[in-house]
Amino acid sequence: MRTTVFVDVAPLQERVYSGIPSVVADIAGLAMTRSDVAFVVGDAVVPSEVVRDCIAENSGWPLQAAALLADPWGSALALAVASERSVAVYANLPGRLHARAKLQVAYDLVPLLLPDHTEPSTRGAYNLAFRGDFTQADHIVAISNATRLGLIGYLRVASDRISVCSPTVGVPAPASVDLQLSRKLGLVIGTVEPRKNIELLLELLRT
Repeated sequence: MRTTVFVDVAPLQERVYSGIPSVVADIAGLAMTRSDVAFVVGDAVVPSEVVRDCIAENSGWPLQAAALLADPWGSALALAVASERSVAVYANLPGRLHARAKLQVAYDLVPLLLPDHTEPSTRGAYNLAFRGDFTQADHIVAISNATRLGLIGYLRVASDRISVCSPTVGVPAPASVDLQLSRKLGLVIGTVEPRKNIELLLELLRT
């Protein structure tokens, strides 16, 4: 029986990866080891070597360049129809591939819960799609328990349809370099935006 697992890599089009693109890059990296996986953007099947280049560069430029220069890619919908079994894996906003089952990765509900702290150009798309997409998914993988509770509390998703799988962080061996710092420094790993409360953290440190 032919099975195809479709992994949506649309978020890998971003110039530099953080947040959701980083999660998708991790998923795609693991999927590289499987022979039954097809990477998709919309209805296009993206060659695995292009996805591999994106992961290596931590950037979407290989995907954008390949889309401009390559011959037309294959149809994901046609591949789904030809497969006896198919499942689609999405991170947050899914495409419209008609796979027989849908596994959705839920990063967070910030665009829905904190619209004033969300980029205006993407706010509408998230809010229009969130409720329907998360309630219709066959199963949801939340990256944190906070996201799981948000899905249950705000979108009324049944708890038995949600699994929690937090992404890991690769930590290199401790460096032996003495930086000889004259003062203490704080390191913030994340995007600089209001919802991260960096200004509040700095204010607390000042006091």
